Amino acid sequence: EEFFFESNIPLVVDAGPLTRLDAELAYRFSDYSTSGSVDTYKAALSAAFLDERFRLRTGFNRAIRAPNIGELYLDNQIALWAGDDPCAGPTPEYSPAECARTGVPVDRYGTVAANPASQYNQFIGGNPDLEPEEAETWTFGFTASPIDNLDIAVDYYDIKLENAISTIGARTIMDLCATGQDEMCSLIRRNATTLDLFRGSDPSSSGMVINTNGNFGGRRFRGIDLSGAYGFPLGNGRMSLSFSGNYILEKEYSPVPGDDSATYSCEGLINSSCATPKWRHIASARYSFDRYTVGLRWRHIGEMDYEDVD
Repeated sequence: EEFFFESNIPLVVDAGPLTRLDAELAYRFSDYSTSGSVDTYKAALSAAFLDERFRLRTGFNRAIRAPNIGELYLDNQIALWAGDDPCAGPTPEYSPAECARTGVPVDRYGTVAANPASQYNQFIGGNPDLEPEEAETWTFGFTASPIDNLDIAVDYYDIKLENAISTIGARTIMDLCATGQDEMCSLIRRNATTLDLFRGSDPSSSGMVINTNGNFGGRRFRGIDLSGAYGFPLGNGRMSLSFSGNYILEKEYSPVPGDDSATYSCEGLINSSCATPKWRHIASARYSFDRYTVGLRWRHIGEMDYEDVD
């Protein structure tokens, strides 16, 4: 059930070079049967100059995303995650004290078997107790049409997402447990006999890391969008050029609330957690004449460095 209103309010009209100044206001109240009630709202300003050839715009939005059916009710089951058990093998990565936190007694240190396939059990699936994600978005930009048939736009955005619906990640859970977060240690359940994390397929007895959906951590995305379009007559037809690009200033993930040690950035990186070029664009040229059109499209994805995320 929802209630909403939207308004566009003209504040100034035809005041010298200022063609118009408009304000936008919006509010929405949503009540979900699965995740309760939540508010969203928007406030924006737009100023047009010189017969709307130039425009400045800025706005603030509070947005939400309610959990979908899969995130709420996906079957809970044992699945595999690729990686290493840092307490397995004759020379574990973790110290005896750190492994003890993950469920390996000191007297069993160095005796836990490692999976030769580097695959371990995790318990995944939906969570009916999920709450909506919440985001705050700031934008600022301008558009310009300095000559006929030429349009340019540049926008800066800053998005901060909290209460994100996601999983923490099996290895991240283990790392956080080893550093002293007791609530993470409760998600690690080793095989009662062998203490490993890969033998068996019974959720009640198998070794595994519980990695179901939850409202974990947040995201921070900042960047710049650029676009342009220009059309002009050429010969017996018309040439149309367009360009759309995005430059990422920041793409940060915080898997666990209040724990900066697990926070990582993805801009310009590719690895098991990231695939984020700092720059990408699409440029196109199209020539139309009579009943025919010839087009050329260039899609560019910038280079990325491989850098593992701890």
